[in-house]
Amino acid sequence: MEGLLSHWRNDEEPILDVRHVGLSVGGRSLLAGCTFTLHSGSSLSISGPSGSGKTSLLLAVLGLLRPNEGTIRVGGRSMTGASNRERRALRQRTIGTVFQSGELLPELTAKENIELPALLAGVGASEAEERAQNLLQQLGVPDGDRLATTYSGGSDSGSPWRVPWSTSRC
Repeated sequence: MEGLLSHWRNDEEPILDVRHVGLSVGGRSLLAGCTFTLHSGSSLSISGPSGSGKTSLLLAVLGLLRPNEGTIRVGGRSMTGASNRERRALRQRTIGTVFQSGELLPELTAKENIELPALLAGVGASEAEERAQNLLQQLGVPDGDRLATTYSGGSDSGSPWRVPWSTSRC
């Protein structure tokens, strides 16, 4: 993975600390010695050819794949040493994920798509609705009561990406 990661950091405690992570499946090495830190307010890009380990790294950071070696700490807590239940709780409280395709439920409105992760995490309905409405307003999404799939890239000024991003923050 060398050369695939570029990041900028400040002097604060890292929010993500990946140390000597190795992952192999079926005798094939997907990651070997991957090490980096990410600090609050920093940017990180992961790039590389198909099959170079980008998705495997992201799945390991999310706690969905367990590396064979090394450690991953998210917000100061060990992702690699945590139980399934602890990893799930850590993901819900600490990590927001927006997939490339957006992953919105087409039968729900933008606001309902944003509320759903909060409701599944046990947040009350009125609080989830308030959070969703605040996020829509902060991001300038014009009408949260429209079906999420009806936003276009043109006149809605990026709303198709603002809605999935909001689902990771509610």
